[in-house]
Parts: sequence; structure tokens; C-alpha cells
Amino acid sequence: MSKYVDKHYKYIHIFFHDDIKFNPYVVYMVNDPMAGFNPDEHYFLTSKQKVYEEIKGYKNTALYDYIEPCEIINEVAPFCDWLIIHAIPTAWDMIRINPEYINKLVLRSWGHDISREIYHHFQPIKNIYKLIIKLKKRWKETIRKARIITGDNVTDIINIKNVFGENVRTMATQYPTDITEQQLDEDRKTEKKHDKNITYVMVGHSGMKVNNHIKILKMLEKWQNENIKIFIPLSYVHKPYENKIKKYVAKRWKNNKAEIVQKFIPYKEYVRFIKEMDIMIFDGKISYALGNIKLGVFFKNKFFLNEKGVIYQGFNETANPVTPTSKLNKMSYKEFISPVTYPNFENNGMRVHGKEYCFNEWKELFYKLDNEKIQ
Repeated sequence: MSKYVDKHYKYIHIFFHDDIKFNPYVVYMVNDPMAGFNPDEHYFLTSKQKVYEEIKGYKNTALYDYIEPCEIINEVAPFCDWLIIHAIPTAWDMIRINPEYINKLVLRSWGHDISREIYHHFQPIKNIYKLIIKLKKRWKETIRKARIITGDNVTDIINIKNVFGENVRTMATQYPTDITEQQLDEDRKTEKKHDKNITYVMVGHSGMKVNNHIKILKMLEKWQNENIKIFIPLSYVHKPYENKIKKYVAKRWKNNKAEIVQKFIPYKEYVRFIKEMDIMIFDGKISYALGNIKLGVFFKNKFFLNEKGVIYQGFNETANPVTPTSKLNKMSYKEFISPVTYPNFENNGMRVHGKEYCFNEWKELFYKLDNEKIQ
């Protein structure tokens, strides 16, 4: 018997991130009596106190004292049919998982968990460079043996296949929220509240360095005298990086033309925050910020993305309008704010969906697992 699990379950979920914007909603979904799941088949584990505070009201949840990801996986894997890992472990953890359990793993990627460098006990210095390369190779080989790798939408699927190969098993499983399709439609039909003569621009989605905030803000500086307002969300921030951005904004952006947004915004409020944006700029090359991007697509905002990135690849594959961030230096303000048109909107592979749609994606995953439909 495990110290963390008291019986055998069909599905055990492990949340490795301290995210409370999406992780808890998987628990809410499974325990929602109207959603059509069987809560007794599921058990949810996290070592993150912040996450546990959001889900502890449900009897099928537990907080465990932190141990390394490979250790908790090896500990609880014998007590379930399927082990759903919410975030792909590092190479150092993946290669230490008991090989007997790999084929029962369902890996739900967050995008950046694939793209990150191996960091755990290693630093990228010359005397261990070959070891890191070897470790990455074994990481990929191990992950290919997992039952399936899921992601948020077409961008994550492209990202997964780019890294692990075209033959790896994949499907989309969007994290649900508490917003229905009807509520999203109502939000879309309402007018923006801000002055239409002012262009609202969002740069990045958090304090992740991949957003290249200062690089982008320097490109936008030339338009400070235009009717423009820049929003810079900096949640989940690395403090020295945050201070660097604040110092830059205070020095180079005047008259409150650039606003740093630091407070955590509940999802329903955040939906309306994204709706107010006219333009969204993401300069990272990895798969990230998809929750923000899906909302922006839903509200038909204009996007500037890094043309070398996987999100840009996703926009092209789904025939969505997108402009490379590299063109910001060369275009006029009129070109910058010119509107875009979204074709084939209802079946758009990049847009956000209400919770009902997300429920059905997870039901499809569980059905395929239980009926051996994933080969």
C-alpha cells in the first residue's frame, strides 16, 4: 500500500505546477455532477499548497510532501490504470521512472515543459555537455513510450511532434474553466469599453523572459505620441527580470502610456481584459501563453508573433492572420493598427472554447484509454 494512495483507481492525476488558473478546474470538472464523469474513478495529488487550497474540499484530492517527480510517479503508478501527469517531467526525472510504468503515463504538456533546457542537477558547462545531450536523447526515447501526450490545441500538437516525431501519439485536451460557450458568445458580442480612438496593446502574458519585453517595447517606442496604451502583465515573474522591465518602462515610457499589470486576475475578469486588447504581441519561440492567445483569437485581436516560433506555425496551419514581430521596426503606425479578418471562425483550431467543449475532449481521452483506442 502507498502512503499517498489508499486504494486502486482508474485514473490518478498529479499536478506538478503551482498553477491555480487551470489545474483546479480539472478537479471541478470531474466532480461536477452535471458533467458526466465518475469522481470515484479519479484521484488528484499535488505537493503545492496553493493548489491544494483550491481543491481540498473534494474527497478525491490529497496533498503530499514534496518528493522528486520520478519518486511520486514510481510510488503511485502501481495503484492506477492510467497516471495523468499535468506537466512533462524533466529528462532527469523521466529516465528514473520505472520502465514498467511508462506505458500507463498520460503526459499533459504545458508547452514550455518541452522547450525548456534541462536544469535539475545540471548546468550547461563544457565538462558535462555530452552528458546533457545523451540525457536529452534518453528523455525523448522515454517519452515516446508513454501512452499518449496531450496538449492544449494545435500549437501544442505541432510542438510535441516537432520534438518527439510525427509518429508520437497525441490529442488535444484543453483545460476547462468555469465559462460556458454561451457566456463567451455574450462577451464577444459586447462592445469594448475603452475609447475606440486609443489602441490597446498587450506585450507578453507574464514575467517569463521568453516574452522579450524590452526588445518589443523598444520597437514600440516610436509610437508613444500616438493614441496607444501598452499593457505588460508580469505575474509569475522572476524578480530581477521584473525590476529590469520596471526600470526600463519608468525611464523610457512617459505619460502612463505603458502600464505594468501585476495582480492576479480571476479568469472571468481576465477574459474581459483580453477582450479589451486590440493587439497582442508574443515574441517567444516556444509554445506558451496559449490560454491568452486562444482568447485573443476568439475576440479577433490582431497578433504579432515570432516567425521562428511554434505558435506562428500554429497560426499558419489554421489559416489565422498573423504578422511577424520582426516587421514592427519597419511598419508605420497605420499599418500597425490596421484591422485583420479571421476566416472560418467557428471551426478555428486556435480559439478558446467553453467548458462543455473541454469536457468532451477529456471524455474522449478517457474513452480511448479505457477501450484501447490509442495504439
